[in-house]
Amino acid sequence: MVMAVSAAQNGGEWSLGRALHIVNLRDEPWGHWQYVITQWTVIVEYLRMIVWPSGQNLYPQWPVYQSVTEGPVLRAAALLAGVLGVVGWLRGRRWMGGQGRLAFAFVLWFFGTISVSSGLVPLPDMMAEHRSYLPSIGVLVALVCVVDRLRQVPGIVPGPVVVGAVVFVLSLATCLRNEVWRTDISLWEDTVAKSPAQIGAWNNLGSAYFEADRFDLAEKAFRRALEIEPYCYFASRNLSSTLARLRRWEYCHEVTMDLLSKSERARQDPEIIYAAGLALVGMGRHSESMRVMEGILHERPDHFLANKMLGLLHHHYQHPRRARLYLTRADMAVPGDPDVTRLLASLEGAPAQP
Repeated sequence: MVMAVSAAQNGGEWSLGRALHIVNLRDEPWGHWQYVITQWTVIVEYLRMIVWPSGQNLYPQWPVYQSVTEGPVLRAAALLAGVLGVVGWLRGRRWMGGQGRLAFAFVLWFFGTISVSSGLVPLPDMMAEHRSYLPSIGVLVALVCVVDRLRQVPGIVPGPVVVGAVVFVLSLATCLRNEVWRTDISLWEDTVAKSPAQIGAWNNLGSAYFEADRFDLAEKAFRRALEIEPYCYFASRNLSSTLARLRRWEYCHEVTMDLLSKSERARQDPEIIYAAGLALVGMGRHSESMRVMEGILHERPDHFLANKMLGLLHHHYQHPRRARLYLTRADMAVPGDPDVTRLLASLEGAPAQP
């Protein structure tokens, strides 16, 4: 399936190389070697977080390395080689018994399963903590094998004491991390504090503020996302909606028209076009707004908001027949809207004039 999708995206050319890069960045794709050497440093971070899960970040920023001679890349390569060397050495030690062989097998499990996302297939983000979930089984089993062997050595602290202390500390760390996950706002505030240049994090924080009716803060978050990437479609779309909720109609119109002028996708999006029409209503340009709403209904006759707005405008201008037509369509699209129900009731018995 991946090969077929890749061929469809590349003029019918069937290429394994292109298929492996199917989710690579489109505008500035990673070079495969660039991605691989950077992933060595990422894998080291995964290992650290498996052993001690601190500093978690839902949307991490990670430096991209260009050469294998850079310090962090060399240190990561040495550490990973050291891990393999140590477990390989333990595998051959008779005093380790079966635990040594099991630890070696599961460390190979870690490297084998992490290699898919950290080497074989270049992904859009250099790091994502969830990619280490399946590979972490290997590290955890290997650690348990070592602890199990150490508990049999005379003079070592009893295993239950060590395990109990580890479970207590990790449980405490989990509880503290859960506080961050308590609300969408606290989660994304934590994320932008750790990754201030991630567009998606700012956009998601703005969305969380928007859902909580904190529109002033939502506007700031969306504007911050657009400072990082001026052509971010979703941030522009969300900023337009936020300015509408703040009734800042001129700014809303400016942002929306700018988006429509730059993005073909926006010109195909009825919600963006509706926002442009709504801003015109707020600015008192009712006749222009009507034309915009009618254009939406030409493509989407069942669009609730466009029908409702046209019904409201025609009611305002005392065109009861047209008002009834659009409000009836709105009521069919979303039954029970209180404004639509009230206006339809007020139109009962009204003269059927154009």
